[in-house]
Amino acid sequence: MDVVKVRTCKGSNCIEIQMDWQYEDEKYTSVIAVPLEHFRKADMWFIVRMMLDAAENKSKEKEKKLTWISVNDRLPERKQDVLMYFDTGNMAVGFWYTGDETITFWSAYTDDGMYADCDCEPLYWMPLPEPPKEAE
Repeated sequence: MDVVKVRTCKGSNCIEIQMDWQYEDEKYTSVIAVPLEHFRKADMWFIVRMMLDAAENKSKEKEKKLTWISVNDRLPERKQDVLMYFDTGNMAVGFWYTGDETITFWSAYTDDGMYADCDCEPLYWMPLPEPPKEAE
């Protein structure tokens, strides 16, 4: 976190709390306004704590999306589409599923939208990014 500012709102009876913070190369600003009649000093610390928690959650969410995860550390949800990284240096979009309690299969999508079982297990995976807004 870089800066927390507390000031009165222009033209109204409220306190504005602004928190500026940075995660990796991206900067963020969170602002909340609290009416003076509901404001107490204890409220300010509660609000700042909430803002800090929100910033931490945003950082964790971003980290989760941008970090390769070893299949030895954690597997994605069953049949969740993910980006997979193999020991050959190749990457593919696919998912994993179980045939029974002891067998795990990894599958990758093909160009025609079908999927095929992978010859080997990926070393790492990461969640796919959200689709562009135009595609929704």
